[in-house]
Amino acid sequence: MRTEEDIPTAGGCWILTILIGKKLFTFAPRMLIRAGGELHLIWHLVPRDVPMLIEEPRRFVCTIRNMKETEHLFGDPPRGWRLKAGEAGEIVLDAGALTTGYLELFFEGGEGRTVEIIYGEQVSEVVTEGRRRFIRKKMIRDELENGAVVGYYDTVILPGGSFYYEPFHWRTFWFVRIKVSAGPTPFFLRDASYRFTTWPQELKARYESSDPDSKKMMEISWRTLQLCSHKTYEDCPYYEQHNYIFDARNEALCSLAMAGETRLPHRTILLFRNSLRPDGLIYCRVPSRRRQRLPYFALIWVLMVHDYWEWVGPRDEEFVRSNLFAIDGVLCWFRNHLREDYLVGRLPYWNPVGGHGPGGSMLAKAIEEGGSTFITGLYLYSLNAAIRLHEEIRYAEDAERWRLLAEKIKKCD
Repeated sequence: MRTEEDIPTAGGCWILTILIGKKLFTFAPRMLIRAGGELHLIWHLVPRDVPMLIEEPRRFVCTIRNMKETEHLFGDPPRGWRLKAGEAGEIVLDAGALTTGYLELFFEGGEGRTVEIIYGEQVSEVVTEGRRRFIRKKMIRDELENGAVVGYYDTVILPGGSFYYEPFHWRTFWFVRIKVSAGPTPFFLRDASYRFTTWPQELKARYESSDPDSKKMMEISWRTLQLCSHKTYEDCPYYEQHNYIFDARNEALCSLAMAGETRLPHRTILLFRNSLRPDGLIYCRVPSRRRQRLPYFALIWVLMVHDYWEWVGPRDEEFVRSNLFAIDGVLCWFRNHLREDYLVGRLPYWNPVGGHGPGGSMLAKAIEEGGSTFITGLYLYSLNAAIRLHEEIRYAEDAERWRLLAEKIKKCD
């Protein structure tokens, strides 16, 4: 029997996975805090709200030594890679293209050796200028000459005997560099492969063109969507891996148009809605421990709900209706920042619009000081989207309220 002392307090958690029939349910952590001598449940167990991600076995296409392609050690069947006692070494494995997946390494022996597993998004270049030595990206991402594979890495200290390693979380890589330190016992990497992982959506759209370059863009677009779709959308699979509204809206449109996929757009809308603040604004990226506010991104979320309604319509009317209160909250927040001339005034927090140079500087100044036509136009666009949503979900009085405001903004000088 578990005693009170055995139950994890703040900072500890239990994760529960249950197989019911043929369905696997994963439950969120159950966390308890101790207050006044009592235990309080602060997170409730909930069923997993996303399908299991696709995991497909894949093999590397070639082996690289000294940045030159050499005899492939891990084809099918694999030959493996050996190091003698006292010998160090490194190899690079090429996946053939950027991918996301779980690396699978099968070690034999090598007790006490340190293995660094470096995940490279591309081949970089080592540059020396005077006393300064630095890494920069190559224009041709898989060009090996004068190249180096750098990036984030895992470190493994081998226990000896047979040992299998895969990371807890999926990794993004094109090239994987495996660097092994010297050690007193022989080392053998018996096999190296990976499981490609992505959100389960199937390409259904077709694109035909006499232009081979534009046909290639369809393939690139689909691969990009796959690499940026897991339990959430990601702005970038290698670096931030954040679910930002602006990126997510574009990715959701691609899912809807290319795959007829509604589950991940639905989940994404819900995640942002659930970040609603008391002042009516929503956070610009979720989930995230470090919360960030980019006010005009909230307007993009309003447009995202409108996109979803255009594609799904009455089939998911109840869900779209459940977002209207949050849409009204966002619109009210911006209404509170309108100037007397009905242009959006000075906004708090960070509002990154425009690039470097005179034009971008002027645009940034307008946002900092108020009167930005870009932000005002985006607000008007979002108002029109909200008007349609309220009308078609039969909240005519709310639609009329926003229509009156939209007309005033249209007439501003």
